[in-house]
Amino acid sequence: MKIEKETIVRRRRLAFNSEVLVRVGDGVRPDTVVGRTMLPLPRLFFLTAFRILPESNPESFDAEWLKGRGDSVDQLDAIARFTPKCSVPESDLEFKGFDDAPSMPILEFKSPFPGIIEDVREETGSVLLRELIDYSERRAVVNVGQAIGVYGRKLRKYLRKGEGEFVEKGALLALRVGREVDENAAIVGRVRSPIAGVIKDVDFDKGRVRIERKIVEIELCAGFFGNVSAIDNEGIEITATGMRVFGTCGVGGESYGLLRAAVAGRGETLTENHIRDEDVGYVLVGGARVTSEALRRAAEGGVSGIITGGADHLDLSGFIGKDFAVSITGKEKAPFPVIITEKFGEEPMDGDLFEFLKSCNDSWVFIDATTHVRAGVVRPEIIIMSV
Repeated sequence: MKIEKETIVRRRRLAFNSEVLVRVGDGVRPDTVVGRTMLPLPRLFFLTAFRILPESNPESFDAEWLKGRGDSVDQLDAIARFTPKCSVPESDLEFKGFDDAPSMPILEFKSPFPGIIEDVREETGSVLLRELIDYSERRAVVNVGQAIGVYGRKLRKYLRKGEGEFVEKGALLALRVGREVDENAAIVGRVRSPIAGVIKDVDFDKGRVRIERKIVEIELCAGFFGNVSAIDNEGIEITATGMRVFGTCGVGGESYGLLRAAVAGRGETLTENHIRDEDVGYVLVGGARVTSEALRRAAEGGVSGIITGGADHLDLSGFIGKDFAVSITGKEKAPFPVIITEKFGEEPMDGDLFEFLKSCNDSWVFIDATTHVRAGVVRPEIIIMSV
């Protein structure tokens, strides 16, 4: 087996709305963070400006669009203004979404939350608004009792939202009216949510509502020693030099680390006894098979991946927590990737391949267990990096 160095171009795909942390020409290491994604992702909303018009009829109004594609809007910013072409009795107007009717029959369509306008169709009154999330707003405690002057069990009837409910930023949390009958009476107190999130707790004695939003930060690492060669809307391209070989099947996605041949020969079984405490972050090379006990020990010990000649299908199913089809793999939630170079069962690794991997001890390696065996064939990759 002759394996030579080659130029490898690897694309690191980014999720929507990701932050790119590198520039074209930057040198990267495997652990260089090249992109960051915050979850939850912003939502898209289709809004209709004409809904605020009497009978949703735009023909009797002159429309003035105050915001357009690409504009940022805060909550309650006016997006469009509608002026009657002729006198319209105020009694015929339906002021939807407003607390008080304006003194003149001029209507404004306002943004329900902060966002960025992705598209506007003036002829249909349609607005495509992408939510703008402030990821620094993770929790808030709202003193509802103080705002409306009610505490204890009496507070319950004034709350508009309860524990466990999701609320948008600006959503009505509590309302107290003068006659305590309906919202058309004189307002004594109104409380809105300062953030979007889930109501985690309501302390009636103290009159406090605790709101939290779970924010998850996902970082994408380069995975290689190389240089950033291109950046576009879909991802980052990294050009590197290395030696590449392919496996037969794999599970568990991708990883990287230093390589170590954990067994002496290609026909040896990789057991839990071969795994050392110092193997944290290493990609281990086995022989003919890897046992379920070895997989469990490797996961507990922080191993980054295993390359083996063969493996039992049931052992791998137990490792990833479910059965899997060999036709498409790579998305499993496994502790680390496992690549089979020969076939399922007990099968010694190809001799030349084993000796090659053994000769690369303590070299940086990138492994991707993704496998597609049908249209658009994709085989697992093992890439020995040039530093």
